[in-house]
Amino acid sequence: MSMKRFLSLFLTIVMVMSLVACGGKDDADNKADSNAGNKNVSTSDEKEESTEKSDPANSTPAETKYAESVTIALPSGLSTLDPATQWNTNLDVVNSGIFETLVKYDGVTGEISPWLAETAEFTDENNNRIHIVLRNDVYFSNGDKLTTEDVEFSLGRTTRSTIQQYYASCEIVDDREMYINMSDTCGEWLGALGVSFAAIVSKDDVESNPDGKATIGTGPYIADMDSYVVENKITLTRNEDYWGEKPVTKQRKFVVINDASARGVALANGEIDLTIDLNPTEVAAYKAKDNLEVVTYPSTRFIYVIFNDKRDSDAVSEGELALRRAIACAMNRDEIVAASGESAATPMISMWRPDASYIDDESEFDIDLSYNPEKAKEYLAQADTTEIDCLVNATTAQTKVAAQVIQEQLRQVGITMNIIESDSAAIGAMMTEEVPEYEMIVFNNMITFLPCAGWTFFQHMSNINGCAMYDPDILAALDVVMTTSDLDEKIENLQIIQKENHDQVSYLPAYWREGNYACVKGLEGFNIEASGLFHIDEIAKVIE
Repeated sequence: MSMKRFLSLFLTIVMVMSLVACGGKDDADNKADSNAGNKNVSTSDEKEESTEKSDPANSTPAETKYAESVTIALPSGLSTLDPATQWNTNLDVVNSGIFETLVKYDGVTGEISPWLAETAEFTDENNNRIHIVLRNDVYFSNGDKLTTEDVEFSLGRTTRSTIQQYYASCEIVDDREMYINMSDTCGEWLGALGVSFAAIVSKDDVESNPDGKATIGTGPYIADMDSYVVENKITLTRNEDYWGEKPVTKQRKFVVINDASARGVALANGEIDLTIDLNPTEVAAYKAKDNLEVVTYPSTRFIYVIFNDKRDSDAVSEGELALRRAIACAMNRDEIVAASGESAATPMISMWRPDASYIDDESEFDIDLSYNPEKAKEYLAQADTTEIDCLVNATTAQTKVAAQVIQEQLRQVGITMNIIESDSAAIGAMMTEEVPEYEMIVFNNMITFLPCAGWTFFQHMSNINGCAMYDPDILAALDVVMTTSDLDEKIENLQIIQKENHDQVSYLPAYWREGNYACVKGLEGFNIEASGLFHIDEIAKVIE
């Protein structure tokens, strides 16, 4: 695999380990290219005006008309609108319309482009200081002009660890120019300034708000707080004084519908225009409906097996490692995928994103742990035991099914796997214990392509991958990944991490789960990443 292939992906791959604790398109060619609903729509003044025309006699055959509002169903995510206090993929789609960031971060390509800041760049090779020059034409929706004081205030109040960990202070030169000083080196942090948890809010608005919440941003939409029902619904209305190009759609309406089946019914009944995550068993029925479009794709939700790298000894014993390798060789991922019932699910051998693995073939590893029952028996002969207790996240049906399939596969080579069901909260608590007691877990999680968090998945005592990792080679490689801006050096060290985890069997990836979205036909100008992030800057619904 060519190093150059990763030029446009290096930021997203580095950050692919950020499993956010909150929380596509081409199923035919098996690519979750993070561009699931890539439907472009013009936002010219001519088309914008057409949304206001109700008399068909005034229309010409060449004129496209758009609905004034679009309604989007979310599984959750409206507990707050303040970007500083919470972040998840569902809240992001709402807040990205109200609030904006200093730069734009493209989760598909990893590219960073100016936005509220016309200049945003590291000033030194150590990536410890960022020079910011704000645009001179940006105003908040309350009419106040954006200043560097708003930026300093916004960065200082966010609770997001990605910002807190690296942010130290600001040096304000004047209303437009400033420097951001970092407390630690991170070559990816500039991209973090492009995620909605680093959104810039109005300092005056927050300080004058009785509950200290942010409601005013610089974005193309204004939150209609009279419509806001916590964890239920919110309407955003177009900011007619927006400093940039105004969107076609005048209203974005968001509703929370927790149940996947209920979201499908609401879509079929015309109550909503777009939703994610239909029940996999119901996808075929909705694909058959003439008025809907349904797309399935390998998502970045995944099922995997976790082993504990640090219980009560300084290293994994040779006998324990032999058992892990036996388990790896006994696992038939194709069988597990088939049992999942998810048609777009795909086997995985790496935690890297589905369409851009650094190593995506078992033959590239130093030790072959591909499906091989006879090799599994050879490893088992070197193990200290043929029995293992396995916690299973019973909260997710696919996890339970995977565990049952793995249990039978292990039985066929002579390994007894005792299943102990638990819920995700209890297992998560076990992962964070100082000396975790579990041996093996079958769990599910999600990778979200966010900047500046590549280290979290493999950090010491991580509660993300659950391995309680202490591997010095991995920690050293992570230090390089997070500090260097040299692409080849990043890739080299990411490959070290992948190979080390594979050979030591800290975890065993099983498969990427299916993702899907469904919308009414005629909906344009949106895309949905494999990680679940919405991009709806130009979303609009064509009407007759």
